[in-house]
Amino acid sequence: AKGDGKTADASKTADAKGDGKTAAGSKSKPSGDIKAGRAIFNNKCVGCHNTDSRKSLFGPGLLGLMKSEALRSSGAPPSPENVRDQIVNPVSTMPAFTTFSNKEMTNLLAYLGTL
Repeated sequence: AKGDGKTADASKTADAKGDGKTAAGSKSKPSGDIKAGRAIFNNKCVGCHNTDSRKSLFGPGLLGLMKSEALRSSGAPPSPENVRDQIVNPVSTMPAFTTFSNKEMTNLLAYLGTL
């Protein structure tokens, strides 16, 4: 996502309300199923990422992910679009997860927004 314009466009989309917050950080509820997203996380992500701290396990800890200033691996703003991009087209040593359906990804992003 570095230098390709995706980050800037995604941050504009995330800030459509003008409040500088993503959907997960705003007062509205995430659109996905948080419980289903937690199950996906526990099946695919928990081996590498902490959810109760920012301390790295193998990958970065995800506590406060959507409230942070930048994604730790890419430096991009923490919008749902940029997190999705990191999951599908990762920076660093994270494997790509390209088989999630749109619904699964939406549910995973809804869960990540609760951390």
